[in-house]
Amino acid sequence: MKSLQDYTIVIRPDDNGTFVAYVPAIDGCLAWGETSEAANAELRNVFAMIQEEYQEMGHSLPKETGQPVVLTVNGKAEIVVQNAISYQKLLDKIEKLETIAGIKQGLTDIESGQTRSLSEFEQEMQQKHDISS
Repeated sequence: MKSLQDYTIVIRPDDNGTFVAYVPAIDGCLAWGETSEAANAELRNVFAMIQEEYQEMGHSLPKETGQPVVLTVNGKAEIVVQNAISYQKLLDKIEKLETIAGIKQGLTDIESGQTRSLSEFEQEMQQKHDISS
């Protein structure tokens, strides 16, 4: 059975001086409090009620989406919240795309003749770094 710790929890100040806490992956799982701690404590109660409701209906709680949550200040995006696993997947995808782009550039260079032989490269490196052969 899932617990609240299995989900991304967002706690932020609200416009009226209170705090709001919510679980983006679960519709309606949100709470307010005078402090962030009070909002978090109330969120635990709300989560327990929602969990009980899902159990009574014979349903499982929604899975964590892994999607980033954009927090706004005065209507402008200011902060993106994302769990560590999703963030690492994003970094891995970026690395893969950069590798593919580098390989494509290398193939383009080969096709256009913008390459040099290994012996030319070795000679240039020896001269540049004062290496004797």
